[in-house]
Amino acid sequence: MSPYEEVRRARRLAACLTCAARRVDGAAADRLCAARQRALAAQCPARGRFALRWPATSATPLWKPLCAAAAVLLLSMAGDYWGSAARVGEQRDVDFALLSDDLPIDAYLDTEFKAWLEHASRS
Repeated sequence: MSPYEEVRRARRLAACLTCAARRVDGAAADRLCAARQRALAAQCPARGRFALRWPATSATPLWKPLCAAAAVLLLSMAGDYWGSAARVGEQRDVDFALLSDDLPIDAYLDTEFKAWLEHASRS
C-alpha cells in the first residue's frame, strides 16, 4: 500500500471515529481523549524548538516530481555545456589550422580554387 493510500485510509478512519465519538458518554469520552493524546504523543515525539519539519503529508508527493524535474534540468544543462565545449574545441582546431597555413582564408571560400585543387590533385 502506498503512503498516499495509507493517509487516505487513516483520514477516513478518523472521520468515522469522530462521528462515533459524538454518541459516547462523558467518562468514556474523557478516556478516549486521553488515549488519543497519548497516541499522538507517541506518533510525533517532542522535538526541539528549531527542529526541521517536513511538509504536511498531503504535500509530500510533490517533492518527488520537483526533484525529478530539477535532476532533468541539471542533466540538460550539463549536456549542453559539454556539447558546446566540444564544438568550441573543434572550432579552435580549425581556426589554428587556418591561421597557421600559408594560404589566405579567402582561398578556401573561392569555388574556383576548390575546382583547381581537385583538378591539380588528379594530375
